[in-house]
Amino acid sequence: MKNKIISISVATIVVFALIWNFSVLNGEQIDSLSRKNRLLAMQELTFFSDRIQMKLNTNIQYADFFAVLLSRNPDLSKEELKEYADLFLEENGVIKNVAFAPDGIVETVFPLEGNEAALGHDLFNDVKRSSFVKDALENRKSVTQGPVEAMQGGHMVFNRKAVFINDNGTEKFWGLTVITIDFEELVSEIEITSKKDGYLIALRAPKTDGTNDFLWGSTQIFENKYISKMINLPDQQWELAIYPEKGWTYGADTLTRVNWLFIALIVGAFYTVYRHAQNYQDNVMTSRKDPLTGTLNKTAFRAFAKKQLSHKEKKHGICVMDFNGFKMINDTYGHPVGDKVLIEIAQRIQSVLREADRVSRFGGDEYIVFLSDIEGENDIKSILERISDVISEPLVYDDIKINISIAWGYALSPDDSNAYEELYETADRRMYENKSRLKAL
Repeated sequence: MKNKIISISVATIVVFALIWNFSVLNGEQIDSLSRKNRLLAMQELTFFSDRIQMKLNTNIQYADFFAVLLSRNPDLSKEELKEYADLFLEENGVIKNVAFAPDGIVETVFPLEGNEAALGHDLFNDVKRSSFVKDALENRKSVTQGPVEAMQGGHMVFNRKAVFINDNGTEKFWGLTVITIDFEELVSEIEITSKKDGYLIALRAPKTDGTNDFLWGSTQIFENKYISKMINLPDQQWELAIYPEKGWTYGADTLTRVNWLFIALIVGAFYTVYRHAQNYQDNVMTSRKDPLTGTLNKTAFRAFAKKQLSHKEKKHGICVMDFNGFKMINDTYGHPVGDKVLIEIAQRIQSVLREADRVSRFGGDEYIVFLSDIEGENDIKSILERISDVISEPLVYDDIKINISIAWGYALSPDDSNAYEELYETADRRMYENKSRLKAL
């Protein structure tokens, strides 16, 4: 009898342990499923956010083009402006119109058909536009506003640039160039909808009319634990969010329908294989990433750069960047704030780069960027200037406002060299020369 009691007790303990381990494993599988679903959702979200970012970056730059054109030749005729506008309109289906507003009043719109309501629009006296227009004038930069309801109907994204001309040796405000992007056409061309492939998708743009946020899509997901990515525009950010229609644990019901005895028999092997595979992938990813910023580490960046440089028929750029006064940030606010700054800067740099480019934190406050397949030195300078612009925007953390600037240097292949080490040394030397010049000022 005693042996039976012991056997029953041992069997009970083993069964209880199996049941308990299964319960634990089941919970972990659900958590793992949630992480997997989040990863898949992030891949979907990244695909759309990158396409939107690229499409907007391509089109909003035309306001800068016309601003430069008019500043150099303010007497251009409407026919000449129309030739340029028609070219851009033909190549870019999301552009609704190109407008010119001398003294802030819309005088010319291409095409005119369908945009007649915009003529005579006084941008400075429109309460929904004036703050954005004044920002473009006072700060002399491209300013994006939208999506916002347009005079001619529909939701549009406006990118405005102030034009200044030389009037007998005196600088004078001429007016504004405006690129209008049709938001609905943008969404259609990107092929993104509020419900797609089992996901709910929404977009939020803060205070696009100066007061109210613009919301698009399945906006109810903003009340759930959604994930999102920021789309960076001149002086504005959009938040693109995603959430599964069935929640983050969709697919978990399949686990509960599996035979308990079968699970009990295979749980050990399954759990071991799963854990080994998961650890292997985590280790591979960890070995390629900087643990703080998530950018490529030195080894992974060098391998990527050398592979790209092997395509000698193309031009590539290597850019080295170093913070000005980062040690003071650490000394003044502490390393946790310094780490937040490093992470934010990495994200800002990444927001400017193309999908084919890469960024790496080389240690401390030094970053290095690889620009793949570029036209030449002007491309490098343009990208570096955009990076400098986004980095120079103040960073606010726990009521701490931090202003950041960088010194940079670059090298171009094959002009400077085709060897990675030589390109890096050249870019690094130029960065320090630039940093020395800034200190001397």
